[in-house]
Formats: sequence, C-alpha cells, structure tokens
Amino acid sequence: MRIGLIGLEKSGKTSIFNALTGSLIDTATFSQAKKEPNIAVVEVTDPRIAKLCEMYQPRKTTYATIECMDFVGFSSSEEKKQIFPPSELALIKNADALALVLRNFNDDVIAQTHGDPDPLADMNTIITELIISDLIIAENRMERVEHYLKRGAATPEMGLEKKALERIIAGLNENMLIKDLELSADEVKHLRGFQFLTLKPLMVILNSDEDGFGGNEALIAGIEKSARAIEFAGRFEMELIRLSIEEAREFMEDMNIQASAKDRLTMLAYT
Repeated sequence: MRIGLIGLEKSGKTSIFNALTGSLIDTATFSQAKKEPNIAVVEVTDPRIAKLCEMYQPRKTTYATIECMDFVGFSSSEEKKQIFPPSELALIKNADALALVLRNFNDDVIAQTHGDPDPLADMNTIITELIISDLIIAENRMERVEHYLKRGAATPEMGLEKKALERIIAGLNENMLIKDLELSADEVKHLRGFQFLTLKPLMVILNSDEDGFGGNEALIAGIEKSARAIEFAGRFEMELIRLSIEEAREFMEDMNIQASAKDRLTMLAYT
C-alpha cells in the first residue's frame, strides 16, 4: 500500500513522515522549491505473524509493507487558482490512499504568515480541491463518451461508463466524494483507470502540539463526519525516533500514547 501525505504549507507533514518512517528529513527545507516527494518504506507490525513465528520458527519472515510519500505542502493563497499544481496532482494519483495532515498546533512564526490553526477549514479547502480535480476529469471524459455515442462509434462498455459518469458528476457537484457514491463493482472497475482522487481511501491526521494532544475529542468528531481520523503530536513523536526504545516508551506513556505513529496509522489504514 502507498499512502500519500498531503496538506497545506506548514501543516507538519514532514514531521509526521519522519515519525512514521524513522527518517530524519529536515523539515525546514521541504518547501515549494522541492517537487519530488519524500519516500520511505516501513514494515507493518502484525502481532499475528509474530505469534506464528514464535510457534513455527520459520527460516524467513516477510511482513507487509507500506510506502509513505510526503508531498510538498500546498499553498491556499488567494492569488492561486488552485492549491494543487497539475504536476503534483499527477504524483498524488500514484498513491493508493491519502492521508490529509491538518495543522492543530500553535507556532508564532507560522501564525504570522498562515494565521491561527483551523483544521476544519483546512480540511474543507483540501477536499474541495480534490473534488474539483475529479470533476474536471469526469466532465472531460463525459464529453468524449458523448462524442463517440453521437457518432455511433461507442463501445458496449461506454453505456455503462456514461451512467457512472453521470452519477459521479452529480455527486461531485454536491460536494460528495466518489468513494461515498456506492458505485457497483463493475462501475469502479471501469473508472479505476482515471485515478480519481476522491475514489481513494481517505484518512485525516490531526497534527497537534504536546499541550493540546489528547484533548480534541470534539474536533476529531467533527472531522470524522467526512473521514476517518487519528491524532498525532507530530513534533513530539518525531523526536522519539532519536531515543532508545526504552526512553521513547517512557515519554509515550507520559503522553498517554499507546502505540507508535507507524502502528497507529497502519491500524487506521487497514480498518
């Protein structure tokens, strides 16, 4: 599985990426100047496999893996017509699932240029952009399908595709995600080639500071009206990778963090 971390500028995506993967990417240098995402592969911790290995002691054990992709932070400035440049959209489409990172931490320097944190507004901004991207693709494809139908040159599958596109366009215009439209298996099969972004599984990572971590139940409930959500203390959890396992466990207990960032995201991704 490939999980793409996306979010607005200064949301702390790279801190989350480091916490998830054990990487030490400099969070200060990953900006619009860099176009390629940070990528790392991590093993999925599975207690069931560990138990089986203990019982049967195989010569080799292979765990499932997750490829994490940390995309550049996107700008929501009013001067830009779209926050996702086309080149970035092309890269994001390679992800199997998307994890939206929302800033929920206070930082005086960031606040000067990006204002106070407003996770729900940021989530709506990003999801709206994903919807617009998919709507453009769906409408362009509909034009081509109708062109073939008028000429009598359509394939038998195009009739099914047209009906699916009609539902998708109507849903997107109502701000619905394609994954929530209850499409049939045949419809999804015909549409996978278009790599619609809102057809992908969607998760939200609420990136909080140490002081606020664990006290955002109402905010998380609001987020979960649109997507599954999990809370990280990004900067804090990134620093844990520099510590020994014992030291990290002690700090996690102090913060009431039950499992590592990687294990918590894995659990969310596979449920």
